[in-house]
Amino acid sequence: LTSKNGSGSKPGVGPIAICGAEKSIVFYSDSEPSGKTLPIGASGAVLSDIMDEDHSEYMCCFLSKEKRMVVFELSRKTVVVELQMKTKLNFWRYLPPELHGSDLTF
Repeated sequence: LTSKNGSGSKPGVGPIAICGAEKSIVFYSDSEPSGKTLPIGASGAVLSDIMDEDHSEYMCCFLSKEKRMVVFELSRKTVVVELQMKTKLNFWRYLPPELHGSDLTF
């Protein structure tokens, strides 16, 4: 695994998101500054690794009140996918692209 800054330090330690109603704070174990605040409110979120040479990074958010899942591309600040759920989501995770032929998989 490669770290956010490409150094390979702390393999397997991905970013951690702490979410609230109006914003999310993301902490990285391998970069300075170690955190950033995003204006994305959610019940929970999972972040991807850096996916390509453009430094694309994705944040998959679950909005429990609306039973909706939204995937944001963070460098371009765009919504990539939005999915209406029928039930509450209990568990989800990001899978590295090496496991799925370089596809983004949550």
